[in-house]
Amino acid sequence: MFRFLPTFCFRATIGSSLLAVVLFAGCGNENDAKARPLIGIWVLEDSGDVARRTTSDDSPTEGQSEPRMQLEFTASGRLETRTNINAIDSRKTGTWQFIAYNDTAKVMDIECDLEGQKSSCEVEFVSEDKIKLNPPNMSGLNLKLTFKRK
Repeated sequence: MFRFLPTFCFRATIGSSLLAVVLFAGCGNENDAKARPLIGIWVLEDSGDVARRTTSDDSPTEGQSEPRMQLEFTASGRLETRTNINAIDSRKTGTWQFIAYNDTAKVMDIECDLEGQKSSCEVEFVSEDKIKLNPPNMSGLNLKLTFKRK
């Protein structure tokens, strides 16, 4: 035997469900909001400076395009680096994770894992569209570079 509920019960159930969705949609991880300024594609501001600092083993080859470096940080935690400087032509993928943010110094600490190479990075926010860091794909060089948002 079927039993029909009065329409007010049906409306109350839908209303409760909508309220739950609205409340939970606003509940995000606080770290997600703090990490958001880093998400995006960043390109090296002065690639010529990096090209001049590389060793002679990395000297330019004939017909090579202008030096480039790009970092991409996604909201899902994916990290991709692309480098084309002198004889270096590489593309690496991995992950990144937000660790902390210092509001006073405008510095974000992150951990990166690029194809098994783990490193900690300190990202200084010079402005909303400019950062300074030792790129995770060059962590051994201890060289802070400036990147601008693409």
